[in-house]
Amino acid sequence: MLLAAAVRLPGLGVRVMHGDEAVHAYKLRQLVESGIYRYDPQEYHGPTLYYFSLPAVAWAGGFDDFGRVD
Repeated sequence: MLLAAAVRLPGLGVRVMHGDEAVHAYKLRQLVESGIYRYDPQEYHGPTLYYFSLPAVAWAGGFDDFGRVD
């Protein structure tokens, strides 16, 4: 476990998002930038996920580097 943690933990910040995570990040960014959330029944989460995420986004300082991969 120590070897796995030593190999994996330093690269957590550069991990590519899973498709589901990327869709939700995109929807959250739209809400942050426009203040509007439009429900799409094809998505699995309603507005609660995004509205509960807003305080964390505000605390973290927003989306200055959204989508950037170093």
